Amino acid sequence: MAVEHRWPVTSYSVTIEHRTFGWIELKDGDQFAGYIYFTDEIAETMPRFGAVHSAHPYIVMSVPTAQWQMILDILRHERPLYIRGYQPDGGEMSASFGTSTGEPVGEGE
Repeated sequence: MAVEHRWPVTSYSVTIEHRTFGWIELKDGDQFAGYIYFTDEIAETMPRFGAVHSAHPYIVMSVPTAQWQMILDILRHERPLYIRGYQPDGGEMSASFGTSTGEPVGEGE
């Protein structure tokens, strides 16, 4: 059976371990929505579901450290935001992060 979770992102916190590793914790109210890890060893890190409790599993995804600024810009300037995890029946999980609303082209940002 396919599994999908999509959580709104209402707040975030940033942690930097050293120059080549860090993460952003995403929250949905007072619950964990997900983690975005930044690493240069992206090929070894697959998306996954984690769980503090099974009713609201958080989503873990990794992106290259080169995307750090882009992700922070999205967190600072876009609303509403969501993190989504999807695993088809018998398939590999995918994760995504972003907005769910369309924006007009050339809005001047």
